[in-house]
Amino acid sequence: DTGIQVVWASTFVHDGPMSAMSVSPDGLYLVTSDGGDRPSYKALVWDLRLRASSNRASWLHTEAIGNVTDLAFFPNSARLASGHADGSVCVWNLLARKQAPSLYLNLRDHIASHLIFDRLEALITTEDGQHILAQLGNNEAKEAYLVRLDGPELRAKWVLRDPPPWICQLKAIPGGKRFAACSLTGADIWDMWDTGGNYTAEPWAQFDSPGDVYALAASPDARWLIIGSTHGMTLKSLSG
Repeated sequence: DTGIQVVWASTFVHDGPMSAMSVSPDGLYLVTSDGGDRPSYKALVWDLRLRASSNRASWLHTEAIGNVTDLAFFPNSARLASGHADGSVCVWNLLARKQAPSLYLNLRDHIASHLIFDRLEALITTEDGQHILAQLGNNEAKEAYLVRLDGPELRAKWVLRDPPPWICQLKAIPGGKRFAACSLTGADIWDMWDTGGNYTAEPWAQFDSPGDVYALAASPDARWLIIGSTHGMTLKSLSG
């Protein structure tokens, strides 16, 4: 007996494996998405205030866009950003309860790079709610692009020097000044600086892991980073 109680569950799930999930900052909603190679994709929005017996998920129309690779709520919990394997980013207004996105942008149509990226691997939203940081990558290189939402325009490009291989997930560290990149070998922390709109990112810390890392979480007070790997969970201090 682990002492862990399942307080919410549902058998109404996806047609295949889930590729991403995100909980709204206010704790009211959970969004899950399809993954894998299939002709049909969808993202489901769950109201966590309802009991399992009565919970019915609404869905977002992502079939025409493609496989969802990552999900991230904005700080106000009213909007959701989704990243897709074709390099596109969508913004969804959940309060409007529309299945179509309020913004669609394919980053590969706008970037000036000599690299050919396989997919959008991860994304996060910034604390000001006005930007999305999206990670594009292939087997050899990875670049992060900052999307300004009142354009939309590509505000800046952050080229991560010596990026870790196979970045699986990005996590914003509360406070808006740092973000974490999760890869198979560990986790990297980057400092974000905004000097008059010219954003830069500098490495701050690196945490190695004995196992493959697939998930990250940061404490609300920005003091701790939880690293989830094939060897379990590791707690790292972000103080100092």
